[in-house]
Amino acid sequence: MLRSSTLALGSLAWLGLCFVAACPVPEDGGLLGEGEGEGEGEVEPPGDGDCPVVAGANSVCDVQDSASANAVAEGALVTLPGVIATSPAFGSSFEAGVPSRFNLYVADNPNDKRGGVLVTWFADAGLPTDIAIGDVVTVTGQVSEFSLADSGGTETRIDAQTLTKDGGNTPLLPLVVTEADLSSSSAEDYEGVLVTLNDVEAASTGQFAFTLTGGINVATAIFDYPAIAGETFTSITGVVRFDIFDGEGFEVQPRQASDVVSEGSPTSTVTQLNDGTVTRCADNADFNQCVVAVSGVVTAAPDFLFDDDERGALFGFYIADPANVDGAGRLNRNSGILVTISPEDPISVVSLDGYTFDQDDNHAFLAGAAPEVGDVVEVTGDNAGRFGERALRFTSRLKKISTTTPPLPALFGTGGLDPSELKGGRPEIANGDFPGLEGIAPSATIEDWHGVLVELRDVVTTTACYSQVNGSTGTAADFGNFLVTGDVEISDSFNLDQEFSGFWFADHVPNNADKVCTNLANKCQDSRALGQTFTKLVGIVSVSFNVTRVNPRGSADFEVTPGLVEEGSPAANCP
Repeated sequence: MLRSSTLALGSLAWLGLCFVAACPVPEDGGLLGEGEGEGEGEVEPPGDGDCPVVAGANSVCDVQDSASANAVAEGALVTLPGVIATSPAFGSSFEAGVPSRFNLYVADNPNDKRGGVLVTWFADAGLPTDIAIGDVVTVTGQVSEFSLADSGGTETRIDAQTLTKDGGNTPLLPLVVTEADLSSSSAEDYEGVLVTLNDVEAASTGQFAFTLTGGINVATAIFDYPAIAGETFTSITGVVRFDIFDGEGFEVQPRQASDVVSEGSPTSTVTQLNDGTVTRCADNADFNQCVVAVSGVVTAAPDFLFDDDERGALFGFYIADPANVDGAGRLNRNSGILVTISPEDPISVVSLDGYTFDQDDNHAFLAGAAPEVGDVVEVTGDNAGRFGERALRFTSRLKKISTTTPPLPALFGTGGLDPSELKGGRPEIANGDFPGLEGIAPSATIEDWHGVLVELRDVVTTTACYSQVNGSTGTAADFGNFLVTGDVEISDSFNLDQEFSGFWFADHVPNNADKVCTNLANKCQDSRALGQTFTKLVGIVSVSFNVTRVNPRGSADFEVTPGLVEEGSPAANCP
């Protein structure tokens, strides 16, 4: 918080450097040591002045307590020998996934009020970053006060110039406090201190923190725990920081998984996520906005969505509510949902209990390494849509519970609902050069079937090649889609091996502009045919570029009468 002495020239020069360098605001709610200058607030109340005496140097308490006989003025250079790391060294202010600053909490031994402080330094300073909780270190640096808030107090920091590891590891015990302690007039006593809160409950969640029922925030700058509103905790341990962004008090920062001891969280069903019982965030909302836990049966195993340099590969799989079935055991409306997961993501994935996502050289998952059809799983993630599709995103916990026979797919066609309920429509394409891409309205109830495994019975191909816009060329292209009875579009999100649409003979299609429906002579193994009858066609209802389609998962999802007919290119052109 704001100290009683004036800001020294050294601290002003340091802040000026950040103005010149346009130092970034942290994207992760992290502990950035650069920004827009001092906050304005009341003078920090002194402590009791009872600080440990360190021969020839200072204690952390001397920095935090202006009543100490050896109090250190803001802007002064201070040396803190033999202090204990109460957090690991952790990054903040990330640029392209790389931290531009590092941060570390240190404390006097024993742990006590006014005995903890944040140490921060630029990533290129050459200081050690392999510091673990309990490591003994010596720090020399300048005392500063910092805030990004327009009003309120500031956070006391040590802008490190030197940092050495002294050997030894002595983790400190936390001080047991209450939420009232951290919101009272004496809350300043705990800034930078390692504390434990017992028997608390999460009231709400947010992007950078979750809030307890007593009003204290639990921040995610060091360790991101995916709390759920209503979740109760035996204890939460962490270091206390001043809220430098809003200037509204103090929050606790857990440092590792063992710091958060949960008694259990409320669990929702897939149906409750889809029927409005549980509020869904807007599409592509920031993670931790609408965290829920849900259980379900896997109906489609993971498939590759895209690769990201920072988060790793993103996969998607579908789960269903096993209780939301009709009298024949077939899935009903609102019974399915997409789950997206980045198994290597260092930010959002916390636990993959029972799975490893190991793959072979052909990128196929090893047996049992990833969710398979029939697995019963528990998933924690954000109840937020993805590009118009109902989804659980930013998966933070995935656990295999058991295996079972999955529910039967919802039935359309002979003996079931009208196939036109699955009409996915398409948005109007403004450019008149795309024949067949005029706006087509979807069925009124299509969203009820998003993510659901369905079966079309005795349907006929009404359009053998149904083009869509190629995002790279802006022209109409053949992506292997076709229409069946009821204007239901069949697609290939699961990248099947030439089940129907085949593949292009490369020598005859040098660029994407040639991949059009009229160029079927240069397709190999394209077996789409007008009037082709499917006695069975099973697939997942999913959304791509605002169009809802049915996507078979493999050859077992097709039964065709007559059998597959190879059309298109001469056999000599095909491998």
